Parts: sequence; C-alpha cells; structure tokens
Amino acid sequence: MDVDKYNKSIVHKDYVKGRSKQTEYYILTAKFGEKNYKLTLMRNHFIIYKRYYEGLTEAKNGAFEWLLNHDSSIFEMNKVTMVHYKEDRPNAHPWVKNTNIELHKNLKSFLNYSNIKQTKTTQKDVAATQENSLVNDEGQPSENESMYTQLPIDGGERHLVKDFHKAMLSIYNESKVIGYTPSKFRQMVANEGGLNTAKRLINNKQLSDGFATLTELERLDLTVEALVLQKKYRPLFTDEELLVAKTKLSELGYQLEEDNEGIYVLPPLDSNGREREYKYYSDELKGQVIFDHLINNKTHRWMDINILGRDGNTNGRDSANILYYLGMRAAYRGIFKGKSLDEVIGVLQMQEKNFIDIVRLLKVYAKSLDLYENVKSDIEAQVIEEGNGIEGTKKTYLVNKYERDPKNRQKAIEIHGLNCLVCEFNFEEVYGERGKDFIEVHHIKPLSTMKEAVEINPEKDLVPLCANCHRMIHRRKDDVLTVEELRDLICK
Repeated sequence: MDVDKYNKSIVHKDYVKGRSKQTEYYILTAKFGEKNYKLTLMRNHFIIYKRYYEGLTEAKNGAFEWLLNHDSSIFEMNKVTMVHYKEDRPNAHPWVKNTNIELHKNLKSFLNYSNIKQTKTTQKDVAATQENSLVNDEGQPSENESMYTQLPIDGGERHLVKDFHKAMLSIYNESKVIGYTPSKFRQMVANEGGLNTAKRLINNKQLSDGFATLTELERLDLTVEALVLQKKYRPLFTDEELLVAKTKLSELGYQLEEDNEGIYVLPPLDSNGREREYKYYSDELKGQVIFDHLINNKTHRWMDINILGRDGNTNGRDSANILYYLGMRAAYRGIFKGKSLDEVIGVLQMQEKNFIDIVRLLKVYAKSLDLYENVKSDIEAQVIEEGNGIEGTKKTYLVNKYERDPKNRQKAIEIHGLNCLVCEFNFEEVYGERGKDFIEVHHIKPLSTMKEAVEINPEKDLVPLCANCHRMIHRRKDDVLTVEELRDLICK
C-alpha cells in the first residue's frame, strides 16, 4: 500500500468529497496488508484516535467501543459516517462509504458480541456505590482501574494513565496550599478519572472557573492545560487537544515546556486542494515561501512581491494558495520565529508523514541557500585577492556585474553543473570539501558588444569554467576566445 498516497488522501478529505452531507465523526479504515487494518477516527476532520488491528471487523469494533465510551448518543443522532480505503478496487476509487443501514447493522453486531449495554449498566451501579473508593486516603488511585481509564488504551500506556491521574490529584493538593480549594475539580477526577476530566475541560469552549482563578493567582503552572503539555503526558492527547491547551496558555504569556525543549504542538494541516499555484512555481521558490511564512512572519502580499516576483495586484493570493494547498493556514505564520532553518526541518521531520512535502521543499531551499552563500564567499575571496577588483572601464564593470553577481552564478551552476565546460575539471573531486560548490562563471558574449547593461539569461549567457580555462579565454583582451575555440585548442 502507498502510505504517502493514503495520507495525502486524508489531508484532502477524499473520504468526504462527492458524498452526502458531512457528519461530525468519521470512522476510517484502511487495509495495510493481508490482515492488517488501520483505524482512524476523525471529529470535525481532526484525528482523535488511531490504531492498527488484525482484521476489518476488529477495526470496526475498536471504533464502536471508542465512540460509545466517548459519547453513547452519537449513533442515535446520526453523527457518524464509516468509510473504507482500499487501493486495488476495480473502479480505481479507493474510498467506499457504508450506508447508514450497514453502519447500524455493524454496530448491532458489536453490541451483541460485547454485551456493552450490560457492562455500562454495571459501571453505573459501581460508580453509585463505590464513588469514594476511587481515591484512597493518601490520594492514590484505587485498584479499580476501569473506573478512571474509560478511554481505550494500550497496556503499555496504562501506567502513564495512572501517573497522570495522580498528577491531577496533585493539582488539587497544591492549589489548597496557595489558598484555593477546587472541590468541584476533585469530585470530577474522583468520578470520571484524571484523563477523562482533563479531556472534558480542554474540549470545553468556555474557560473553567478553576482556570480563571489560577490565572488571577498567577499560577498557570497548576492548570490542567500546563499538565497536559508536559512532555511525558503528550501521548495521551490528540494534536487538536494539545493545540487548544497550548493556545490558552500562550495567549497569557505562559512559558511552555515545549518551547524550552524544542517540542512543538503544530496546528493540523488543512489543504484547500487547489494545485494551480503549487504546480506553477519552482520547488526552490515554494520552499522560500514556506521559510518566510514559518520563520520570518512575512505576509502573503510581501511574499508575492519579493519572492514570487508578482505585482501588488495579486494581494498575496499566489503565496497564500501555495501554503493553503500544503495545509498551512494562518496559525502557521511565524510559528518558528527565531529558529534556524535546520531546526525547523528537524521539528517537522518528527511529525506525521503529512509534512513530507513541506520538509522536502524546505530542504530544496536550504540547498539553494547553501549554494548562494558559497557563491558569495567565492566572489568575496576573489575580490580581496585582486585588490577589490580590476581597474574599471565600463567593459570591466559589466563583466564583473554579470560574472560575479551571486544570483546569476547560482542559477548558472544549477543549470550547467560544477564541471568546467571546456576540460570537465571538477574542484570537489580534486580538492575534496574545500572545493565543494566552487567553479568560476564566464559570460560568453564578447565584451566589445556590451555597451550597456542587459538582462542576463543564465542558461544561454553564462557557463561554468575552471580558473585555468577562464584565464585563457580572457588572456588577450583584444582576442577573447569562445568556449568552442578554447576546447579546439585543447583537443589539438
């Protein structure tokens, strides 16, 4: 299975296009092998849960279990759509949607198999009679784990859930020390468990009373949001939840642990699916647009004019559509301010595969930037060696202008390569790292015709030459050789 193709299909929301009215939740399954299926649960097109299962039925049942524990009414209110992905379908359309009848038929089979209704009734009875047993006198979680770990988790994460539950209780104890007693908060943790309580508070659009009180007391470090964003607890939460928590704290100037350790909670990518501008511009220019958007906080209009070479009439549409196609909306502008390009690439490489194209374009721009800096360095070294340039006639000024302009040289090297066009000498092959990206660039038009500045075409007007061949071409100012003439001399 082509994983990149599948991930792009998710980003483009292909599981929705051409179908009926959108729903709040989507159950997405994808066949990754003979028996291996990936389950992805979406809420408002954000991933809220994902896991691999052995078999399609197991993946469906995993979805039903998670969603029923999350909100038992969503199937009754028709909030869910189930769609299956398989590449080798005869009609070439990988996404196939279950009808509502098929969805509820599968749900009924799951309920009969798991007897989940009886389980839920038992849990309610236990909650009513053993509510106080969830937390013992020392503030530790009880042995009845199922009562405070209602969300489905792997065995390896169970100890982390326990640890998080204890940390939530510590918020109550530490708040009491500073004169604030969040009794309602402790009751929620006791009844629902630390993890479920945290998720409920984060997903609530209104700020809790506790958050407001801790803000007034200047103790945002005791908020649930600050706890959620601690590095070790991040795997328990979705990207959407982490972003909500980070946004709440960042708006109040709270220094996050992620910022100190170089860990970032990035907004979800949301592509507009428009390819026109993305396909029109070179990878180098697209990479520069991403760079200036993420790091330098530049506006779309500025990038259209200064990077893409458009006039102000575009109002930034071209750069905006490049970014929107990649899924980077306004929340990404300046998100890496103060970071280096290498640092940004490193962070994005640690994210989901949706960032592959973005990383690739930034690497293209980084390579171009390195080449540009090397070319500038070569020019500066040559100018210093020659005493800040040759004495100037208009002709000498023009040859320096064209042959030493960093952008012209960079483009010529990108087009023609780093081998001398006459003798094929390559500096890096002979001198190793010291010769990397070095070659001189020669303007093939005779100087006698260069009476004024003209626009240069690096492909047709400039060629790479080694220092020896370049000097031989220019040795006699009244008899400048062409590349072909010098090559003929060597062949003789």
